[in-house]
Amino acid sequence: MTQVEILDRVKSQATRIANGEINRADARLELKSLLKEIDYKPKDPDEAGTIKDLRTDRRLNLILDTPVDMARGYGQWQAGQSPAILKALPVQELIRVGGLPNAPRPWREKWAKAGGSFFGGRMMAMKDDGIWTRPLSSGGFNRFGNDYGPFDYLSGMRTRDVTRREAKELGMKLADQKAKVGGFNEGVAAGPKVASPELRRALEKSGLGKFEDGKFVMTPEPSGGMSRGVNEPRKEKGSDPPLPPKGGKNGARPQGGLRPGDVGRGILAAITAGSQGSTFAQARREREFLMAGGLPKLEAVDKKSILAKGKEHLVTRKGTRVWKYQEGPALIPISRAGKLAVREALSSEYLARLELQNRLFEDDVLIEGVLASGKLVSSQAAIRGGEPSETEVEALLTGLGWKRFPMNRQLLPHNLMATAWAHPGEGVVLVDARPPNFKKAESGVVLAIDLMLVKATGELLEIVEGL
Repeated sequence: MTQVEILDRVKSQATRIANGEINRADARLELKSLLKEIDYKPKDPDEAGTIKDLRTDRRLNLILDTPVDMARGYGQWQAGQSPAILKALPVQELIRVGGLPNAPRPWREKWAKAGGSFFGGRMMAMKDDGIWTRPLSSGGFNRFGNDYGPFDYLSGMRTRDVTRREAKELGMKLADQKAKVGGFNEGVAAGPKVASPELRRALEKSGLGKFEDGKFVMTPEPSGGMSRGVNEPRKEKGSDPPLPPKGGKNGARPQGGLRPGDVGRGILAAITAGSQGSTFAQARREREFLMAGGLPKLEAVDKKSILAKGKEHLVTRKGTRVWKYQEGPALIPISRAGKLAVREALSSEYLARLELQNRLFEDDVLIEGVLASGKLVSSQAAIRGGEPSETEVEALLTGLGWKRFPMNRQLLPHNLMATAWAHPGEGVVLVDARPPNFKKAESGVVLAIDLMLVKATGELLEIVEGL
């Protein structure tokens, strides 16, 4: 059996997954049995055990997942090409929804290099904007050239729809666009068993129609028009206030905030190099350096503007962003006596925690300034929506490759027990994965907004690698 024939068999398994006939684990097991039966070995011995080796889970997952992800992407894209849906949902946002690669690519930089604009710190463009299909050879980010995701191997980057009203409130200039007609390999296009559940829920919730035998059937309104866009429910008392228009040219976010990693590396590097432990002296030095390091000096939050108060932050809102003023001590996960615990974080460790939030959950946390106390003020994009259920939080984390941290290896406070997770591939530990620290957007997508994260080392890393 030739390598081409083997790859053809792999792709046929991908088709079966897309059609809901088999799950990935069983498909991979069948393929491994086949490879063992024919005594497959890579031509180059140096490729054994690498991603080029068909016997490895990583290679098989890549080959199986890519066409399935394309099928799902095509199904979502095609369902959104009717004139009515294009009118209600004219914009797409680039987000991370898939698994975490070992070395995440700088997608915000890729977006900017491709000519993309940011609205409220988010990567957004009209659905017919050329940025979605611009190939790598022309400075784009789309390796495959399709109108839909995935846009590169192992990226985890996809799109989600944005309502007309939200796009306008973020400062986007919208124009009419025509529906596209596209095709996909027969038998691989996403059917009802694999079509995006978030898209299905959003469309059915919109009142525009319903799914029948896997196809979306439009239901015209008696008035002949649309009373509101998809994901724009009637406002109820106590619901989120509307997002005000953005300032700045073309609605772009005014310059100001800094990436947590930049602050940590640039401002704190001189005094944190080689430092160990949360000593009082080190904490004091870091606070003093922050206050003298050029960050904007901010006043304490106006008590009348406080929207929420947690153990770590006072939360308010400015424009389209939520601002968080450090109030109580920020915590990070640590190892204590061979078990998972938490302690108060140094400023540098808090910044590293926020940087992990950005990298692992595609957030856009920025550092806005420092208070007279030396505590930091951060911001992130405001999200319309409510609180997800515990089941939805668990589904998000497991889907991204996280695993629950063993209860018998925890020394956490009572209120943090059963909230700990670990990502073996990233070597990262997460604590406080409770529904209030996530947001369920109106589109149905669940997003992390405030988690305790740390890159595991020593005993903690040994535990994580053993999961």
